[in-house]
Amino acid sequence: MLSPEAWYYYYHMLEFGCMFRVFPYKFDVVTRRLLPASTTSVRIFRLHKTVVFTVFCFVTFRFLQNVRKSAEEFPLFTKVLNIILVFDCLLTVIIFAQLEISMEQIMFTLNNILQKVEDFIEAGNENPNPNQDSKEQERDTDLESNNSNVPTKPKIADEDPAFTKYISKHILFAMVLLYSNLLPHAIVIVQTPCSPQYLSSLILPCNSHRDRLPYLYTLPFFAVEMYAITVVLFLFAFAWSVIFLGFGWVLREMRALQKNGTKCNLDTIARYIRSQRLAHAINSCMRLYLSTYHSVMMIILALLLFGCVRLMYLDFRANIMFPVCWIRCGFESLSPMAVAGKVNSKSKSILAKWEKGWKKKEDRVNAKS
Repeated sequence: MLSPEAWYYYYHMLEFGCMFRVFPYKFDVVTRRLLPASTTSVRIFRLHKTVVFTVFCFVTFRFLQNVRKSAEEFPLFTKVLNIILVFDCLLTVIIFAQLEISMEQIMFTLNNILQKVEDFIEAGNENPNPNQDSKEQERDTDLESNNSNVPTKPKIADEDPAFTKYISKHILFAMVLLYSNLLPHAIVIVQTPCSPQYLSSLILPCNSHRDRLPYLYTLPFFAVEMYAITVVLFLFAFAWSVIFLGFGWVLREMRALQKNGTKCNLDTIARYIRSQRLAHAINSCMRLYLSTYHSVMMIILALLLFGCVRLMYLDFRANIMFPVCWIRCGFESLSPMAVAGKVNSKSKSILAKWEKGWKKKEDRVNAKS
């Protein structure tokens, strides 16, 4: 379902997020699976959550404090940016809460997906990582030799190369959007350090929101903003990947079953049930996020689109965040819905074909009797 390149960059994203405790897990570089994090790591993860929740409270308070001011004191650009930050932080807090509620369930579900993806890659590639160095190759060889007496699971063949390419492109594009969005978000504070939604507006010598200060003054706040936006974007990417990869695998199974037409036997039924169980596991472990992210993300998308149309001409360097973030948010909100919609339609189609086949078989039996 994934190309080796897409798999390589995706698991490095997981490794980075676990290394900096943005995700409440430990990433095993040998098995490339998520493991329960240590107590210290969980505490650091909760510290990230506390910081983001504090930022959410701060930007919300600052917006309510300034919303009644005139357009001269609280201009349109600052209002839009402040509201976007409020909803960004809100969605991040929701993801943090979801990870706290379903920490183990999400880990087991994602590990199940990663196992399927890795089995799929190994089916057609002796070395699933094209950038793997010699030490890693030796490590994998040693693991295989040590486990030579253990019966291996059957590999998953690529029944749909076009679909593999489709999913891989989405994963690679998501990784590009993730890393390319960090700087445009953080650079806004350098251009507008006196905007009320930033802590710098309270600490630096600001007389009005239009004040431009030396870059040396804004450097510490740029670092803080870079940290905050890294946490936010990596959490967004993680939540998106769990849903997209999970339903992507389910869609792959649905496409394979659909090719069988009305053929229905124990193998196809078991395959259908396994895919539905995976879909149910994703819906269960991400219930809070799935019930809220669409509404929140649509508000963010609307505000970003408004910023692209209405505010880009004011200051291109400060406003470059609007189109860049709009592309990423649009991609992360619409791509899972597209995959989930295809899963639903193909599932109904398969069941309808099976029901039609059963009716034909029943009619033949009745005719003979």
